[in-house]
Amino acid sequence: MTLFPRESESVSTIAASVEVLFPGVERSTLLQIIENRFKPTNIYWLLASEKKGAEMQRTISVGGIEFEQAERDGRESEYQISSFFKAWAAYSGILVQLAPSHLQGSLATALSLYTMNVYDLLEKYAWEGVKAYHFQFHRKRVVSGESICHASELQLLDSELVASKCFAHRLRYGAPFPRSGDKIT
Repeated sequence: MTLFPRESESVSTIAASVEVLFPGVERSTLLQIIENRFKPTNIYWLLASEKKGAEMQRTISVGGIEFEQAERDGRESEYQISSFFKAWAAYSGILVQLAPSHLQGSLATALSLYTMNVYDLLEKYAWEGVKAYHFQFHRKRVVSGESICHASELQLLDSELVASKCFAHRLRYGAPFPRSGDKIT
C-alpha cells in the first residue's frame, strides 16, 4: 500500500524522477520508502559510495570460485557519524521528493527540525546513545504503519526514548581525559 502517492502520478513515475536526483538508489529501495517498509538501519543503501563497498564485500572467493552473498540488512554498529549524516541527508531529500507536493514544505521543515534535535542530543550524549535514539525513533514510525509524512512527529524529541537510549551515554564535561598509563576506574 502506498502511503503518499503524488496527485495524478504513478509510483513508478515518481520513483523514476527521484532516481535522476539519487542515481545510486535502487527502485526497490524507493518503493520501500514510499510504502513505509524501509528499515532505518539500511539508510546506507542510499549512498552510492557505501553501496559500492557493501557490494564488494558481498562477493567471496572459495577455492578460486567467486560466490555472491545475499544482500544483508545494515547494523547500527556500522554507522559512523559523518557517513550517517550524509545518508540521513539523502533519505530526507528522497522523502521530500516522494511526498505529495502540498506536504513537501512542511515535511522538509520537520526533517530539518529533527536533524537539529539530533545535533542537540550530540551536545549532551555520545554518538552511541544518539544513534540508538535515532534508529529506535524510526523503527517506531515504521511499526506504527502510519504515513511517514506526519511532520508533527518529527519536530519534537521523544523524551521516553531519550531517557532509555541516551541517558547512559551522557557526556561528562570538565572530566579530564585519561592519559596513557592512567588507571581507568
